[in-house]
Amino acid sequence: MAFTTDPDRQYPLVAEATLSYADLLPSATLVNLVKVPPGAVVTNVTVYVDTLFDAAGTDLFSVGDTDSATTFVNGVDVSSTGAKTASGFGKKYADGDTLTARYVHTSTAPTQGSLRVYVEYVVEDRINEVQVS
Repeated sequence: MAFTTDPDRQYPLVAEATLSYADLLPSATLVNLVKVPPGAVVTNVTVYVDTLFDAAGTDLFSVGDTDSATTFVNGVDVSSTGAKTASGFGKKYADGDTLTARYVHTSTAPTQGSLRVYVEYVVEDRINEVQVS
């Protein structure tokens, strides 16, 4: 790996989206979540369940993009509260894109549930400050 003396640095940007169970119905519908700008590289996606989803069967939540409904989060269980794992980091969007959410339940629909999705990204050639080298 080459050492760089370029002192330009940027802070990551974070987009937050809050969704309730009603926003995600009917089951398996894609919902627009966050738009990332041209040149964005997604570095982290976190799903945080505030209120558990209570469908009688399974409660699965995914986060994706126009390529796949599961690019970042593939069917995590949202029937319990707390932070959920994610993957697919480092994907670059040369022309920008809209990230999507999808909730799938089996059996009866939920009567409660809410979560937040945090999408962290950087944008190519963006500079916030100059670091002394």
